[in-house]
Amino acid sequence: NNFLLLLCIQISIHTTPCSILDSRFANSMKLLRGGRRLVLRGGCSDDYAGSFVKEIWDPNQSLDADATAVYEGHTHWILSLLRYGRWLLTGSLDKTIKVWDVEAHRFERELSTLEDTAPRPVPHGGVNCMCECLGKLWVGATDYSLYLWDLGTWEFLGRRGGIMVDGKTPEETPDQHYGSVDTIVAVGDRVVSGCEDGVLRVWNGITLEFERELEGHTKPIFCLRANRTDAGKYVLLSGAKDDTIRIWDAEGWSCLRVIELEEESRVFDLACLGTLVFSGQARGTMGVWDVDTWDLLSEFGNHGANYSFGKRVMTFKMPVTCLWAGGRRGLVSGGYDGTVRVWDAWS
Repeated sequence: NNFLLLLCIQISIHTTPCSILDSRFANSMKLLRGGRRLVLRGGCSDDYAGSFVKEIWDPNQSLDADATAVYEGHTHWILSLLRYGRWLLTGSLDKTIKVWDVEAHRFERELSTLEDTAPRPVPHGGVNCMCECLGKLWVGATDYSLYLWDLGTWEFLGRRGGIMVDGKTPEETPDQHYGSVDTIVAVGDRVVSGCEDGVLRVWNGITLEFERELEGHTKPIFCLRANRTDAGKYVLLSGAKDDTIRIWDAEGWSCLRVIELEEESRVFDLACLGTLVFSGQARGTMGVWDVDTWDLLSEFGNHGANYSFGKRVMTFKMPVTCLWAGGRRGLVSGGYDGTVRVWDAWS
């Protein structure tokens, strides 16, 4: 029998964290591992009139210490982070991607979705998600599009997936997103985008062109995660608002398994740790799954907030918006309650 004990340390950041990233480790995942600093990004706040920031903590300091660096400049919510070499990229609903030098702690340059002037079905969109594949930056936006840049030259390479053709049905234009692109991940030399229309689309990381669509989810796709097996093969995990997790073969792109969760679970994020997969859910909890059997080993967590009604105090569960897992044991969860929780997992 598997026994899982999770101990929790809580950090309050007074905003909704939507991504966690280690500042010294380059990877295309939303939540990364392997270094001295964690970069925590708040995405949603009641006050967004001013600049939004990334805050960096040194784990050698106490958990309530001030941030060791703060980068300012965005004028709307920051919804995505990506580390590439010495650069940290931040994507925002203000339609820009800002590039920061994390060694010198300074602003370097700005990329913008406004660089593309071609006609579009909706106005220029904000940046929802980013990933890197073969030296190219792939950006998923709210205007149904993917934007591409060369990370070596910063040259804009064009837009994909948001150029709808009048009179054509979705079946006739499978390479077009029919909703906001909310998640994206690199899987080897392929890129997979997850859309509000419930469809996954696979893109060639070399030719930058559309290859196929993966259907199965019935509601918006919130998260994607690539997991490499012991045999060196990739599997793709997708989580959605339809209360399911789907596991896909990243070679033939067939759906290997569908995990059905309880109603209104809504899978907001996924993280892999050895033979375990963690799912962040709407009711403030996280599930732990065995990758060999896909059995649910445990459900834990208590993201939420207490509200007073006279003498009565009620606790409301709030969604787990982001996860990061790393090392032999360790999990970090961020929630809509404005907290980041550090879990020590023993198995």
